[in-house]
Amino acid sequence: MDRRHFFKLAAASGLSVALPFGQSRAEEAAFEPYEGNFYVMLKAHGGWDPTVLCDPKGREGKGINQTYSNGEILTSGAMTYAPLGVNQTFFERFKDELLVLNGVDMATGSHTTGERYAWTGKQEKSDYPTFAAMVAAARGQELALSYLSFGGYDATGGLVPLARLPRNNALKPLATSDFLNNSTNLYYPDSVRQRIDAKRKRRHE
Repeated sequence: MDRRHFFKLAAASGLSVALPFGQSRAEEAAFEPYEGNFYVMLKAHGGWDPTVLCDPKGREGKGINQTYSNGEILTSGAMTYAPLGVNQTFFERFKDELLVLNGVDMATGSHTTGERYAWTGKQEKSDYPTFAAMVAAARGQELALSYLSFGGYDATGGLVPLARLPRNNALKPLATSDFLNNSTNLYYPDSVRQRIDAKRKRRHE
């Protein structure tokens, strides 16, 4: 998701921090949202989690999971994936842009070392930066919150500041910033909210 799309979704959901509503029309016209790439790194921990994505194994044979059978496993081009959730929509849309590597040997029996090796390509250095940190440093050094982490191995090697959010619900106050303490009570009366909504609508038009 690029940041222009994010700002549109944020504004539509009531995220009033998408842009300061006190700006003039001239200031709004000069605003240029970031239109570059948006990287999301997912950690599917352990041996079972990858079977719900790109390393599907049905209930037959080794019986790794009981969610689907071998005959239900789906394919897109040369890729196979689990018939779960929105996998089919995702893989059909992005199959020509994906590179999937299954069965990579981490060369260790240690989960901690293997995790570090997976994210950095290094086993011996505990502070070596992740790929995400290097991308953030190269592409978004000047951006606020350019490197967000929700846990796991997230070392930066000093390349970029790290913003760690250990719980997903830490973002909820941003998405409900018009409301008092995440309740249904607004900070301001409906008449003011209507004026804000009208200005937000004009801005996006």
